[in-house]
Amino acid sequence: MSATLILICVVVLIVAAIVLYTLPVRHTEAQAKRFQWSRIVQISTRSWVKKKSKQEPSGEIRNLVIKHANEPEQRSYRYEEAKWHKSRKPTKSGYGQSNLEWPAYTLRKDEKVHWRREVYQATFAAEAGRHYTKTLGFERWQTLRTDQRYRLGRNVFGRVRTIRPAPPPATPVRSREDSSGKPQPSPRRGFYAPIDPGDREG
Repeated sequence: MSATLILICVVVLIVAAIVLYTLPVRHTEAQAKRFQWSRIVQISTRSWVKKKSKQEPSGEIRNLVIKHANEPEQRSYRYEEAKWHKSRKPTKSGYGQSNLEWPAYTLRKDEKVHWRREVYQATFAAEAGRHYTKTLGFERWQTLRTDQRYRLGRNVFGRVRTIRPAPPPATPVRSREDSSGKPQPSPRRGFYAPIDPGDREG
């Protein structure tokens, strides 16, 4: 088997996996029951590491000492380089779609915020006691409403990929009643209900 054919097979498998993961193939109606959120701040702490090199340093350094500055072939650099390490992670979480807050924190010496992260999830309850949870962007998460019914599109692995309002339930067709209170079939094109003998004219 040639390398080109192997590459084509690999690409086809990757595309098929992406399609199976992203496309909804099953649909389930469920009610939105719970909304969870969490906000996280990653804080890093700086430490200073001693270094020496024949190359001129760059980045965040301090206490630079150049040896043999007038002799390029023997020139060397000694310095301290900043290294940032993840140190603590203040977190705030809760339920509901109101009163959302970021965790409180105070930066100490040699600290900085490395990143901030927001996670918003909605949990849906379907028939037979089944529950499905989907992580969403903040704007979409805020549009969902508790106890409202939604149509969940799930992939072959059962994960929720799409959320849309569920269609309204079908209205049952009520039979008509005549003056005697007897139910009569609804008229259809090309169909005539038989006439009761008692209704014929004399």
